[in-house]
Amino acid sequence: MAWTFVRRGGPEQLDAETLLAKARAQAESKAVPASRRPLISAASLRMVVEDVFYIAGRGVFVTGRISAGEIRVKDPVVVLHRGRRRATTVVAAIERSREKLDQAKTGDIVGLQLAEITRREITSGDILTSPM
Repeated sequence: MAWTFVRRGGPEQLDAETLLAKARAQAESKAVPASRRPLISAASLRMVVEDVFYIAGRGVFVTGRISAGEIRVKDPVVVLHRGRRRATTVVAAIERSREKLDQAKTGDIVGLQLAEITRREITSGDILTSPM
């Protein structure tokens, strides 16, 4: 049993193979070109902020897992809020399980003390990245 398809608005009859070939050709013509954005290098930082705290006498701390790259004390970071740059700051300290670290790498769950930033400038869900 062969399937036949009738195009709306016209007498053209198409079999299944012809219809699939036309659909593939149309999909290929509408293909979105690959992004020209550079790939993230191994050294660039990416961390999604899970929680934000203000500790009196110390400043703003953010916690989260580093999903790419590494970070060191005194490295600059950019705060992205919904894909837009919100602030630029510096890492004043890195802590993991109440232990102070000089650096953290991919996979580490850490707390970062950020200098020169207020609690209102960063929220949960923001992304910390290296400046480009």
